[in-house]
Amino acid sequence: MTAALPLTFSKWEKELYLQENERLLLLPSQMQAIATGSAKNIYFSPDEKKMLYTATAQVTIPDNLIPALPATNSQPQERSLQIGGIYIYDLKEDKNFRLDQETRPAELENQFSDQIKLVETIENSQTVIDTTPISSPSAFQKLQSQGSTATTIAAFKLQYTPLNLSGYQWFPTSTHLIINKPAGIEVVEYDGTNRATLYSGPRDDSFVYPWPDGSKLLISTNLGADESVPMNLYAITIK
Repeated sequence: MTAALPLTFSKWEKELYLQENERLLLLPSQMQAIATGSAKNIYFSPDEKKMLYTATAQVTIPDNLIPALPATNSQPQERSLQIGGIYIYDLKEDKNFRLDQETRPAELENQFSDQIKLVETIENSQTVIDTTPISSPSAFQKLQSQGSTATTIAAFKLQYTPLNLSGYQWFPTSTHLIINKPAGIEVVEYDGTNRATLYSGPRDDSFVYPWPDGSKLLISTNLGADESVPMNLYAITIK
């Protein structure tokens, strides 16, 4: 079983690579260049029409990357990216909104690294399938580069959720995001408006996930009891 684990991880990583490559192909070419060269911690919304990312360089997104739509979001956008800025790019409307500035708690700085970027050069996915045999020892091993099985699993987890990176993660609606901060759990629209608190009680700050249909939030808490009382899972109903 242990000997087969690296190959299993490689197959899993290949699936993630192909999925991310296909999503990046949906972007205008100029945004593809920014996503692969001037951004990190990229997470597409469930409907794949919006992209959450953190800028790593000061660049400006050109205007009019797609033909203008008759009616679009009228909220102010920011197309001049600042290093560490957390943004949402709307693929459908070619709008870019700033949500926050990257801040990572000092106690987590050495515990979590950034998401490992699987796609650095966007290419035709069929070419990848045809030319990269999964049995190759060097194929798709980026997520295993840290060494231990535990760090590999943590690296895979970061491909799915930025919970421990920025505190933001997509809500199933694709129009909202959950914000997990020490003061509480909030929800905000993708353009940064209508921010509201959903829960501010005691909990495990590292665990909050939305129900698949968006009707509830799953948290881990002992409801403020003594530390000797173990955490349990609770669902918060969202009206």
